[in-house]
Amino acid sequence: MTVLNITNLTKRFGKFKVLDGIDLKLQPGEIFGFIGPNGAGKSTTLQIILGVLTPSSGNIEIFGIDALTEVVTIHEHLAFVPGDVNLWPNLTGGEVIDFFLSLHKHANYAKKERLIEQFDLDISKKCGTYSKGNRQKVALIAALSIDAELYI
Repeated sequence: MTVLNITNLTKRFGKFKVLDGIDLKLQPGEIFGFIGPNGAGKSTTLQIILGVLTPSSGNIEIFGIDALTEVVTIHEHLAFVPGDVNLWPNLTGGEVIDFFLSLHKHANYAKKERLIEQFDLDISKKCGTYSKGNRQKVALIAALSIDAELYI
């Protein structure tokens, strides 16, 4: 079964066309990376895949499910790490990780413990004291601690 199938994806903001007929297929085991200059539509495409934005036209299926109408169902199958990680400054890294995992029914707490050790993250510190790299570690640990079928 195809993991991700994007067909003729178009997005307009007013008269400005950000995406113009994108087609993409991702098969099981494949890794796909978006590269391109600022303004090329990478973030817009990801936001549409995640259900944050609505396309002007086109279709997206994830595991054969319509990602545009079944957003909640789709999110049961994936884990996501944004490019810019903003966390609650008064919560510890551990509290944030546990909060994110509590939202997902496929959380793997044993994996979380292994990842915290592998990433060498002090989860007792408040997120407001973390460097950008440590904030990214929190997000990566949370995402990778979910037994997801698709990681974005």
